[in-house]
Amino acid sequence: METVTLDPTTITVAKGLDRFRRDLGKLKDLAQSIATFGQLQPIVINREQELICGGRRLAACILSKQKVVCAYIDNVDPITMREMELEENIQRKEFSPAEECLAIEEIHKLKTQIHGRAVSGRAGGWRLDDTAEAIGKTRGNVIEAIQLAEMVKLFPELKKAKTKSEIKKAAKGLERIATATAALVGMEERARGEVRWKVSNLDARDFLCVQPDGRYDVFLTDPPYGIDVCNNKNTVGGYTGGQDATGIYFNDSKEVFLRILEYLPKELFRITKHTAQGFMFFAPEFYQPSIEAFRAAGWSPYIRPLIWTKGYYGHSNQPGMYPTSAYEMCLFVRKTDARLVKEGMPDYISCLPVVKEKIHPTEKPIDLLLNLLERVSLPGMSLIDPFAGSGSSLHAGMKMKLFVEGNDILPECYALIHDRLEDFNDC
Repeated sequence: METVTLDPTTITVAKGLDRFRRDLGKLKDLAQSIATFGQLQPIVINREQELICGGRRLAACILSKQKVVCAYIDNVDPITMREMELEENIQRKEFSPAEECLAIEEIHKLKTQIHGRAVSGRAGGWRLDDTAEAIGKTRGNVIEAIQLAEMVKLFPELKKAKTKSEIKKAAKGLERIATATAALVGMEERARGEVRWKVSNLDARDFLCVQPDGRYDVFLTDPPYGIDVCNNKNTVGGYTGGQDATGIYFNDSKEVFLRILEYLPKELFRITKHTAQGFMFFAPEFYQPSIEAFRAAGWSPYIRPLIWTKGYYGHSNQPGMYPTSAYEMCLFVRKTDARLVKEGMPDYISCLPVVKEKIHPTEKPIDLLLNLLERVSLPGMSLIDPFAGSGSSLHAGMKMKLFVEGNDILPECYALIHDRLEDFNDC
């Protein structure tokens, strides 16, 4: 097909073939796009320089006084010209709902990279309103698209949805889309300049006491089990007890765990939202006391523990008498108004433990914690862990785009967590 660059005012519309499309949209934006990136697709004309396809592109070039790139088609009659005009518009493949949301999110992200992020109290930067104006949508449409794009990335099966309504229903999450939208938009607009992670070095009870009521969406914690793990496991030199290879030692006595149960469920209930959910790892011998303590504090515990299976990795202090322990248990609790984000996931998780580069004696793998968080959280929500240990729960929360706050009583763990989360400062 022969192409040529012409003065757009020389192109005419054939007599009796007035354009079918009346609403040309925001021509200024299209003209600016052509000026910036060039005319990516030519208009189609006949040898009499009569327009066949591309009326909006032609109008944009006329408006901005730019040359127009044209492609000639020979020997075309008026009926065929009209057919081609309509076919170009009717057969154009529109974005699917998921594709449209991902595209809007990407446009907003690119524009923010080019112009900088808008910050309250400071001139300049790219805002949600700017994206809305640029693409001819409302601010609410852009917020919704960004939220749905995050859901599609979390749950790729949503790409098959035929409408945005289907995406919302399939990923209803916490109080459906409204709460999720508010949480995600908070990533950009709430508390400008707020860091996404914070760590304290306090006794867990002191840490929890200073937290405000109703602040957090999710808790994920792994307190001492009350099984004297640091004194019973094989450590440096192959001896039972003594210095662990990680250099971390903590009091894991039964008395410590039972004291924790006296305040942990109550404080977590106080500082979490009415839609909150949470997970606590525990030893099998303390299953019933844990269930009772959380129920007494107002939580609704799931009667079946979630099981983490570790494959062939396990431990036994008396291998001649008992099987090797190759799984751990996790308690799941919820408040009355809570709803799972990702439904249908089983009550077991198969995941290898941390073996190499382990920095804490009871460190949990990131994949395990991500699996748990995917069930109950969406980007922009807040997570708390008063027994953060290695910081793996906070690490997983950051990967889920949550605001995370953790604590550990050991100064060495406090330092390790800071070192671990520093990589997220530029994210």
